[in-house]
Amino acid sequence: MLKFHTSLVLFTVLAGLLYSTIAESALIRGGGRGSKTSTAPQSYYLIEDANTVVGPDGITLSANNYQSVLGSSPRHYFTDGNQHLIPVPDQDCYEEMDWSTYESIPPEYLPDWNGCSYEFYTDESLFTFGSFFAYLPGAASYDILWTLTNQNGDAWEFTGSDTFIDHEGGNHLIYYNDFNNPIYSNAGMVFLDAVIPVDMPMGDYTIDLSVTMQSGSDKTFFYYQDEHSPLSVDCTTVVEPDDFCFVSSGLYASDSLTFNVQGGFTETLTIKARVQDVAAPATFSLWACLAFLVVRRRRLS
Repeated sequence: MLKFHTSLVLFTVLAGLLYSTIAESALIRGGGRGSKTSTAPQSYYLIEDANTVVGPDGITLSANNYQSVLGSSPRHYFTDGNQHLIPVPDQDCYEEMDWSTYESIPPEYLPDWNGCSYEFYTDESLFTFGSFFAYLPGAASYDILWTLTNQNGDAWEFTGSDTFIDHEGGNHLIYYNDFNNPIYSNAGMVFLDAVIPVDMPMGDYTIDLSVTMQSGSDKTFFYYQDEHSPLSVDCTTVVEPDDFCFVSSGLYASDSLTFNVQGGFTETLTIKARVQDVAAPATFSLWACLAFLVVRRRRLS
């Protein structure tokens, strides 16, 4: 019975040690940053080329079915003030308030918008994750670039195999909230998962992030500048009496879209040494308890 009790305590300490090691690093949540938004709706669309036409000024949509084509295509809807990309998760780290709500709240009652940050020990890998609100499913590629810059201005760039995107959502546990509930990634969230380079010193870094989406050979991005205003339509005579009618203005076609973290929304990352004898960290006491239980268990055996 005594051996069973010792084994149970040993298991509990190991579990606590694992939890403590995880809890000492990664995302450090503040109050979150915020932005006020306007009421000027805009959108990005990703549209199959089979649904496009070529007008006098380039690729556009047919006047006959552009509304149904827009309605059935992947879309990123936003207004002025919305963020397209941030280097931290939007849950607990970012908040949007529409213009009317923001203006009606006295400054002293506005949220305390402190940024979130990351902390890692030198023997850990970097694991960061940002919300990509402008994510459009179905693009040919998503080129992700994380840049960490220290106070001396030295920068380290991470791309390619060090980065990835969660296309479905919910595939990655990113942290536990204040109620100890697991928070999982959203669709389109972009990640950095990389070993700390040997030439990357300890210290504080600012995080910059950019994502470029390529539409591919069979799709095109369209930017609808002001969805409060109807699209302009023109017609040209092709064969009498038939006319070719197309959207002539208000839509802008592109093969790629690039989004960056806007000023004021860059966050920080800290790399620090794992020093066991400073401020009695939680893992030190757990390791000591573990060693005691192992010795005690051997004596009882």
